[in-house]
Amino acid sequence: MIKAKKSLIIMDEIDGMSGSDRGGVAALINTIKQTRVPIICICNDRMSPKLKSLTSHCYDLRFTRIQKNSLIAPMISIAKKEDLNIEPNAMEALIERTNGDIRQILNVMQMWKLEKSSMSYIDMKE
Repeated sequence: MIKAKKSLIIMDEIDGMSGSDRGGVAALINTIKQTRVPIICICNDRMSPKLKSLTSHCYDLRFTRIQKNSLIAPMISIAKKEDLNIEPNAMEALIERTNGDIRQILNVMQMWKLEKSSMSYIDMKE
Protein backbone atom coordinates (compact mmCIF):
# COMPACT_ATOMS: atom_id res chain seq x y z
CA MET A 1 0.00 0.00 0.00
CA ILE A 2 1.40 3.37 -1.03
CA LYS A 3 0.77 6.26 1.32
CA ALA A 4 0.03 9.56 -0.35
CA LYS A 5 2.16 12.49 0.73
CA LYS A 6 0.21 15.34 2.19
CA SER A 7 1.26 18.85 1.33
CA LEU A 8 0.16 22.42 1.79
CA ILE A 9 1.14 25.89 0.64
CA ILE A 10 2.05 28.66 3.07
CA MET A 11 1.70 32.23 1.82
CA ASP A 12 3.33 34.57 4.35
CA GLU A 13 2.97 38.37 4.41
CA ILE A 14 0.01 38.38 2.03
CA ASP A 15 -0.94 41.81 3.32
CA GLY A 16 2.23 42.98 1.53
CA MET A 17 1.03 41.59 -1.81
CA SER A 18 0.09 43.84 -4.68
CA GLY A 19 2.85 46.41 -4.18
CA SER A 20 4.46 45.87 -7.57
CA ASP A 21 2.55 42.65 -8.07
CA ARG A 22 -0.61 43.37 -10.05
CA GLY A 23 -3.24 40.66 -9.92
CA GLY A 24 -1.52 38.66 -7.15
CA VAL A 25 -4.53 38.56 -4.85
CA ALA A 26 -6.85 37.65 -7.73
CA ALA A 27 -4.49 34.86 -8.79
CA LEU A 28 -4.35 33.58 -5.21
CA ILE A 29 -8.17 33.57 -5.00
CA ASN A 30 -8.33 31.65 -8.27
CA THR A 31 -5.81 29.11 -6.97
CA ILE A 32 -7.77 28.69 -3.71
CA LYS A 33 -10.91 27.98 -5.72
CA GLN A 34 -9.26 25.40 -7.99
CA THR A 35 -6.84 23.50 -5.79
CA ARG A 36 -7.41 20.70 -3.33
CA VAL A 37 -4.14 21.56 -1.57
CA PRO A 38 -4.70 23.58 1.62
CA ILE A 39 -3.30 27.10 1.47
CA ILE A 40 -2.38 28.94 4.67
CA CYS A 41 -2.36 32.71 4.20
CA ILE A 42 -0.51 34.67 6.90
CA CYS A 43 -0.82 38.41 7.39
CA ASN A 44 -0.14 41.05 10.03
CA ASP A 45 -2.91 43.44 9.00
CA ARG A 46 -6.12 41.44 8.62
CA MET A 47 -8.13 44.59 7.97
CA SER A 48 -5.99 45.73 5.03
CA PRO A 49 -8.18 46.88 2.13
CA LYS A 50 -5.96 44.82 -0.20
CA LEU A 51 -7.26 41.66 1.45
CA LYS A 52 -10.96 42.49 1.34
CA SER A 53 -11.63 40.29 -1.70
CA LEU A 54 -9.54 37.44 -0.31
CA THR A 55 -11.18 37.19 3.11
CA SER A 56 -14.41 35.68 1.82
CA HIS A 57 -12.41 32.72 0.45
CA CYS A 58 -10.54 31.99 3.70
CA TYR A 59 -11.21 30.64 7.16
CA ASP A 60 -10.20 33.44 9.53
CA LEU A 61 -8.10 32.19 12.44
CA ARG A 62 -6.78 34.96 14.70
CA PHE A 63 -3.93 34.81 17.18
CA THR A 64 -3.06 37.16 19.98
CA ARG A 65 0.40 38.08 21.19
CA ILE A 66 1.54 35.82 24.01
CA GLN A 67 1.99 37.49 27.39
CA LYS A 68 5.54 38.15 28.57
CA ASN A 69 5.08 36.16 31.78
CA SER A 70 3.97 33.11 29.80
CA LEU A 71 7.24 33.07 27.84
CA ILE A 72 9.75 33.25 30.68
CA ALA A 73 9.55 29.65 31.94
CA PRO A 74 9.51 27.92 28.51
CA MET A 75 12.44 30.02 27.26
CA ILE A 76 14.47 29.31 30.41
CA SER A 77 13.68 25.60 29.98
CA ILE A 78 14.98 25.71 26.39
CA ALA A 79 18.10 27.55 27.55
CA LYS A 80 18.77 24.91 30.23
CA LYS A 81 18.43 22.11 27.68
CA GLU A 82 21.06 23.93 25.62
CA ASP A 83 23.34 24.31 28.67
CA LEU A 84 22.79 28.05 28.90
CA ASN A 85 22.03 29.39 32.36
CA ILE A 86 19.86 32.51 32.24
CA GLU A 87 18.59 34.43 35.25
CA PRO A 88 14.78 34.88 35.17
CA ASN A 89 15.06 38.69 35.25
CA ALA A 90 17.56 38.53 32.36
CA MET A 91 15.07 36.45 30.37
CA GLU A 92 12.33 38.94 31.20
CA ALA A 93 14.53 41.79 29.91
CA LEU A 94 15.33 39.80 26.75
CA ILE A 95 11.64 39.16 26.12
CA GLU A 96 10.88 42.87 26.56
CA ARG A 97 13.68 43.93 24.20
CA THR A 98 12.58 41.49 21.51
CA ASN A 99 8.92 42.41 21.89
CA GLY A 100 8.13 38.77 22.64
CA ASP A 101 9.40 37.53 19.26
CA ILE A 102 10.24 33.90 20.01
CA ARG A 103 12.44 33.52 16.92
CA GLN A 104 14.50 36.51 17.95
CA ILE A 105 14.75 35.32 21.57
CA LEU A 106 16.07 31.94 20.41
CA ASN A 107 18.50 33.65 18.06
CA VAL A 108 19.87 35.88 20.84
CA MET A 109 20.25 32.88 23.14
CA GLN A 110 22.05 30.95 20.42
CA MET A 111 24.44 33.82 19.76
CA TRP A 112 25.03 34.31 23.50
CA LYS A 113 25.78 30.60 23.95
CA LEU A 114 28.62 30.87 21.43
CA GLU A 115 30.46 33.20 23.82
CA LYS A 116 29.30 32.35 27.37
CA SER A 117 27.45 29.66 29.26
CA SER A 118 25.34 32.03 31.36
CA MET A 119 23.46 35.30 31.02
CA SER A 120 22.83 37.58 33.98
CA TYR A 121 20.56 40.59 34.18
CA ILE A 122 23.63 42.87 34.09
CA ASP A 123 24.88 41.11 30.94
CA MET A 124 21.48 41.61 29.35
CA LYS A 125 21.43 45.31 30.22
CA GLU A 126 24.85 45.78 28.60
